[in-house]
Amino acid sequence: MSNLLFVKRKTLQLSKKAVAGKLGVHVEVVGQWERGEHLPRVKYVPALVDFLGDDRWLPSDTFSDRLYRFRAMRGWSQEKLGTWLGVDGRTVGRWEDGAPLPEKRRRDFDRRMMEASDQERRSRIEKNVTPRAAASNSASE
Repeated sequence: MSNLLFVKRKTLQLSKKAVAGKLGVHVEVVGQWERGEHLPRVKYVPALVDFLGDDRWLPSDTFSDRLYRFRAMRGWSQEKLGTWLGVDGRTVGRWEDGAPLPEKRRRDFDRRMMEASDQERRSRIEKNVTPRAAASNSASE
């Protein structure tokens, strides 16, 4: 993500300050992200994905990765995702850290997340809106 951000900023000929304003963060945070010193907090991921036009930097290999990715793309807390899934937010945290869960439940959650993502993607295409706007709408539901 750090190289993507740097290249995008340079391609658009934007200062770190201008990018910070677009993303709603302090200018120092942009520098830290570009240097790979910190990963963005979940609440900034939707804006960052919109700015980059790329979400491939978010992990998706394991169930833990997919759970984090689904939550981050929406800017949701573990508590909010837990509510959506019908579990406690601390449980989401354990799963994101790699704690096992029954296979049937994991498949069910994967299916629900995929269906929600597909539905949001179709909605964005129909409405021609950005991922951030769609995430904001999903968060308010």
